[in-house]
Amino acid sequence: MNSPYNGKFRISQLYRPGKHNGLDLVGVDSKTIHATVAGTVEIAGNNDPKGFGIYVRIKADGTGYRYYYGHMSKTLVKVGDRVVIGQEIGIEGSTGNSTGSHCHYEVRKTTAPDSYLDVCAISGIPNAIGTYDDGYRPAFTAGRVYTLTTNVKVRSGIGTASPQKKKSELTADGQAHALNQDMAVLKAGTAVTVQEVTKISDREYWGKIPSGYIALRYDGEDYVK
Repeated sequence: MNSPYNGKFRISQLYRPGKHNGLDLVGVDSKTIHATVAGTVEIAGNNDPKGFGIYVRIKADGTGYRYYYGHMSKTLVKVGDRVVIGQEIGIEGSTGNSTGSHCHYEVRKTTAPDSYLDVCAISGIPNAIGTYDDGYRPAFTAGRVYTLTTNVKVRSGIGTASPQKKKSELTADGQAHALNQDMAVLKAGTAVTVQEVTKISDREYWGKIPSGYIALRYDGEDYVK
């Protein structure tokens, strides 16, 4: 199951092809909406005051399908942003044509309203009123203080190579500037405040800290606790 929420959510209105072309979902554990697909943000804002209200539309990598997340109170992304699965994109709300706080979740083959696809088949969310739990819990949480379990490179952006610095490359104080795109090295035991979390895959997470970006998990190994 792949829902726009972390943890428990409630289905308040079913998918009915041609009548209601998506699912209406209400967050139980959280009101934060998360991307359910990797892709590019095409719309983010109050682009449909009489319909979806404040909403986000993502063009999926590969299929090109459009994923809609409607009736938000605010968005957390902007047009042109690249997003990954699990990334926070907005907060549940009741803007547009809405009678209560929820997220209208819809998938279309193109941007045409009549190109809707079976959102239940794509997401694995049951087409039945009730409360569900997709089982997903964030491995790391923004705003939390973590402790490094190993020496970690600080980068100017999210990296693609192993972020751990070899001990032989460290200066005595462990704060040497590194090569390539690396900015510095933080020693094991350092406390860091993670401002943002980006999930690349289940085996790779990156965190934004005040001085740059560090790997929280890389190749399945956690670098913080």
